[in-house]
Amino acid sequence: MSQFRLVFASALLALTCAAAPALAQEPAAPPGQIQDAVGGVDLAAFIPVGDLGDFYNLGFGGFVRYERKLQPNFAWTGRIGYLRGIAKESTLQFGTSSTTISSALDNITLRLGGVYRLSGQPNGLFLSGELGANLLSGRVTSGTTSTTGDTKAKFGAGVGAGFRTGALSFRVALDLLDLTEAAKTMGALVSVGWDLKAL
Repeated sequence: MSQFRLVFASALLALTCAAAPALAQEPAAPPGQIQDAVGGVDLAAFIPVGDLGDFYNLGFGGFVRYERKLQPNFAWTGRIGYLRGIAKESTLQFGTSSTTISSALDNITLRLGGVYRLSGQPNGLFLSGELGANLLSGRVTSGTTSTTGDTKAKFGAGVGAGFRTGALSFRVALDLLDLTEAAKTMGALVSVGWDLKAL
């Protein structure tokens, strides 16, 4: 797991180093125009559905986000974050006996994608899409015994829509943690973002 943390820390440092000079040098956009470069943070909740929801509960966490405008309506995005799952209890039957276990899923995620603003203005509706790596790790507790599974790297994707007003943005997306098993690893990713550049 330490290797994955090193990769995560290195990617976060690289994203920060790439975004910081642009944000520091970027003049404020005139009112009604989209900023060329924006850095921000997103608070997020992952809600597993389908097969994934049978075993795992909600996950909460956040992202560090960077956006760079390519044309009036479109910007590419980079996000790196961590979502920690809340344990979900399940009862397993073994003949006449049963045992209760709790399981949770943690995710370190690095994503690249884009945002398309429907109006071409800073405020209003937007569409989003992302591709990236998910470093997934499961936690299982049975009685007094806790076990953490091996971290597995999966390639995922997400598509969604949202609304931006001022420095705040709201987004809901269909998130697939593993594209090779999309039907078994899907959930809703709900996030609230704050553009630090707007400060």
